[in-house]
Amino acid sequence: MIKKLAPTIRPVLLAPALLLLSTGFTECENFTEVTVPASDTSKPNTYDGVWIGGQYVSLAATGNSFQYHIDPGEGVLAISSAIDHSGVKKLEMYSGWRYTCCSGSVCSTSAPLSVPQTEEQAGGIGSTVSDGIWLYAPVQVPTCSSGFTLSSFGFSWWTVAEDFHGNRSVGRTQSIVYP
Repeated sequence: MIKKLAPTIRPVLLAPALLLLSTGFTECENFTEVTVPASDTSKPNTYDGVWIGGQYVSLAATGNSFQYHIDPGEGVLAISSAIDHSGVKKLEMYSGWRYTCCSGSVCSTSAPLSVPQTEEQAGGIGSTVSDGIWLYAPVQVPTCSSGFTLSSFGFSWWTVAEDFHGNRSVGRTQSIVYP
């Protein structure tokens, strides 16, 4: 499930990603087990963040956004998550990235296509489920070809969450940028 989103992802970034992956996408110290009720009209809350070394350095709840400035060589995880008091059924993380490398006045821009990530938990009315789900994408500033210098880099993402009654929330766009 670890997707290579930049030309270089160093092993130091993969260790926290593998640790997070090994715990499962419905396992988190902030998630609890709940029973899916017969009815629910409230929407899930989305939470997006930047994770470094076992902690959040930026975090935004539904309706809020942030821009995190990354340095060359720095590796972070972009996190999408949602919590709902009656359980989150499905979480989607939509992302994209773009970077420009220049040599004098000659510049080259790359903006590869990306596919949304999705995580879904089974269950229905009366089931015991997790009240939250999370996903992540490793992000690192790319390296330009020899003779070129990185002019700019941007990774952006947003979260879509759905509960077991079809209530949906769409988070605002978050971004990780250089410079």
